Amino acid sequence: MFHHSKFSLIFSFFLFYVYHQTAAAQAPIVIAHRGASGYLPEHTLASKVVAHAQGADFVEQDVVLSKDGVPIVLHDIHLDAVTNVAKQFPDRRREDGRYYAIDLTLAEIKQLSVNERANHKTAASIYANRYPSGPTALQVNTLEEEISLVSGLNQSTGKKVGIYVEIKKPTWHLEQGQDISAKVVELLQKLGFEDKTDHCWLQCFEWSEVKRIRHDLQWKGRLVQLLASGSHEASKSDYMAMRTAEGIKQLAEIVDAIGPELGAVVSGSSLDDRKVTDLVTWAHQFKLQVHPYTARADDLPKFATSLDDLHRILFVDAQVDGLFTDFPDRTADFLRTHKIETTRLNGLEPISLWPNSPPGRIAAKAEERDTSNEKSNKVEGRWVIRLGDVSKPTLTFYPAPEGNNTGACVLVCPGGGYHILAWDLEGTEVCQWLNSIGVSAALLKYRVPRIDKDVPIEPLQDAQRALSLLRSRAAEWNVKPDRIGIMGFSAGGHLSARVSTLHHNRAYEPVDAVDQASSRPDFALLIYPAYLFDKSKEDLVDPQLPVNAETPPMFLTMAMDDPIDAENILRMSTSLKRAKVANEVHLYPTGGHGYGLRRNKHEATSWPDRAAEWMKSQGLLE
Repeated sequence: MFHHSKFSLIFSFFLFYVYHQTAAAQAPIVIAHRGASGYLPEHTLASKVVAHAQGADFVEQDVVLSKDGVPIVLHDIHLDAVTNVAKQFPDRRREDGRYYAIDLTLAEIKQLSVNERANHKTAASIYANRYPSGPTALQVNTLEEEISLVSGLNQSTGKKVGIYVEIKKPTWHLEQGQDISAKVVELLQKLGFEDKTDHCWLQCFEWSEVKRIRHDLQWKGRLVQLLASGSHEASKSDYMAMRTAEGIKQLAEIVDAIGPELGAVVSGSSLDDRKVTDLVTWAHQFKLQVHPYTARADDLPKFATSLDDLHRILFVDAQVDGLFTDFPDRTADFLRTHKIETTRLNGLEPISLWPNSPPGRIAAKAEERDTSNEKSNKVEGRWVIRLGDVSKPTLTFYPAPEGNNTGACVLVCPGGGYHILAWDLEGTEVCQWLNSIGVSAALLKYRVPRIDKDVPIEPLQDAQRALSLLRSRAAEWNVKPDRIGIMGFSAGGHLSARVSTLHHNRAYEPVDAVDQASSRPDFALLIYPAYLFDKSKEDLVDPQLPVNAETPPMFLTMAMDDPIDAENILRMSTSLKRAKVANEVHLYPTGGHGYGLRRNKHEATSWPDRAAEWMKSQGLLE
């Protein structure tokens, strides 16, 4: 039985994520749903050959049993939607009007012609613009035949495409007197699929059967719990409970991944109200992969405007680990074009900024923790980790992936009013994006909260030390020492401006050889920065931000309806212009404040695209 989690449990999961997110994760995989079913009749050998050639990482096999107990590849327990069974064996129709695979022997099934999926009552094609309806020379295949085909193609092409097998309706099969799970597991083991290093995933919707497969049938390979809506009484599968934090925790004791429907990953019925749910975050906290189903260019969910839009929100925003797709070529092309395979964080262990106690004051009155609670605001439907009482500043380095490393590096400074750090929203998620464009990232955990209303000196000390530390280790971390920049959000934007203008005056006495390296950033990106000017003073920008010719070039972005006041970037831009420092400003009509990289209908949230273009224009992405 699954039990819904309490809020305190959820946030303990968040803290688990904060301190364990440096482990490497696999790149997203392309799962050819029933083969290249957008182009050829589903589950035919022809569709599997095309999917293999189109760049799929895995090809799917839905499995049911024939009358003589042979595992065959078929999406349904029925034959009438995809074959000419009604014509060939009219006497096999059951009282419900349907034709069942389990009522025909394999030899009989081999006499059938496979056609494009159609309504079994009207014979109308389900997808009008796909492969033409009508008889073909294609057949229903056995699971063993498909595995042999994939193996042969792997040998002749040098690829390592895997299989992704679903056991269909095991409870129903047992009612018919056949144990499908035992037969499938036995066949897979006979063919050499023995553990989690093999290129095979085994999936099922029925929770009780999933547990049986793992424990009773001794399946030691990778196992997936599929998630639908509602529940399945016969197998005690409460899918809504499974989709909670506590449910995911229980699943992780048995399976290696979950396969939810798209709507469980992204909610909403339009572009305006779509939101990424917490499901992937919870799954990743317990080291589960997430492979949602199904991407169809001709049957998009209401929250997506195109197949590429769907790809972007799933791979970039939601960070899923794989996707079932009817169009494997288009999904693979998207991943290659956008280098999504490089976006998973793979950071070094956090290192202390200071060899001993840091200079300045310590304001923390409790242990470092996530200060969020059930009343905290979400951003685009997702919680934000609000890290508070930071007394031990650290730096976590996330190297750009091999093969896509420009040598540039950005020190990332989350915002939070100098009270907390928006750790994921303006920290780890930013590092993932930077890695995806070939830029290494260094996430700064600076000291908070501030002690009084005055601008705190301690975050500046931490940031200056972090930049010197980055330069001192540039060779070790494969970073070009003249391509080290800084990026900050809100108060972190203010901190970035301080570092950019006060680099000539270190805010602490040097403590070791690290401080011999320059703390001047080579470029800066200020994202909806705060505190850059004082309304009570006549100065263009705060006098504590002495812009001059040595100030690095800047990228500035903000929304006009930002309650922090868009004059922050306008005044900074004017000040930079007077000092003859290159800068680029993007001011949007709406968008508010504190959105990080979580996109919505407001154009202000498209700033990462503009920032990447600016970095490219500065020669940083070459």
